[in-house]
Amino acid sequence: MNRQDRHILRELGQQPMRPMVMIDQIPWHEMDVDTQLRLRTEDPWCRGVEQQLRRTLYKWHHMPGDMVSRRLSTCQK
Repeated sequence: MNRQDRHILRELGQQPMRPMVMIDQIPWHEMDVDTQLRLRTEDPWCRGVEQQLRRTLYKWHHMPGDMVSRRLSTCQK
């Protein structure tokens, strides 16, 4: 962002924001050094849900940032 753009944003009463960064290629098989990602359920469906939750919590703890996560998880009947 150049000087003129910052001046325009300041005049409009807005502050420049940091750009969003998407980290989507994480080598999960290399990240489980302290067993935080080790699955403990046996049912295949439960393992998928557990894996998603553990990865989300791991990212929140070890890769802090402006993350967006869903409040709800869908379940099949």
